[in-house]
Amino acid sequence: TVMTYSGQPIDAVFSADSGGATENSENVWGTALAYLRGVDELAGYQPGTWTITYSAAQIAGLVTAWSGQNIGALEQVALQGVAQTFSGRPLDVLFAGSGGQYTVWRDSIRGLLRLPSTLFPLSSDGQVYAQTADGVSTIASLSGANAQAAGGLGPLPATVQVEGASGATASYPLVPTTYTLNGRGNGHGLGMSQDGAQYMAEQGLS
Repeated sequence: TVMTYSGQPIDAVFSADSGGATENSENVWGTALAYLRGVDELAGYQPGTWTITYSAAQIAGLVTAWSGQNIGALEQVALQGVAQTFSGRPLDVLFAGSGGQYTVWRDSIRGLLRLPSTLFPLSSDGQVYAQTADGVSTIASLSGANAQAAGGLGPLPATVQVEGASGATASYPLVPTTYTLNGRGNGHGLGMSQDGAQYMAEQGLS
């Protein structure tokens, strides 16, 4: 017995843990397949979680090891295309440094950053969270270019002091020195989730 779509055998892929939702095939491997569409896991499913923290120098080293390109001192890591995917996985990640830029695409993100999956939000020690009048928290980006424009001539400091509503101050680096990835799942996220299938069986589904 084989599984087919439009009379042809399917590529019956699977991964260990979807992280809560599978993904559309073109957002992982670049080819759209009608039977590999993103779906949410059954309500109540608890995906595995993981946390990895890298220094800026470590990420720059991973970029060089993967691509052979030296981007210099890392200045920015940007997840792109997250809103365009079903599960919230980035379509690509941009690494910008003092010596250039490099972009890694789709599932290759896992390989370059040595991650269990590509389902992760990214934070850094250079991010400031500000609360607006209506109570919504937003991230205020601290960039060297903006600080230079606001501060006038002269060298930029390594850090900036931010005063909160309570009057307490905290110091943040203008260029992040560490990046933290708080992820979910294990594997590419296409097709059947093995842990998800086990959970469905435990709930009594046939």
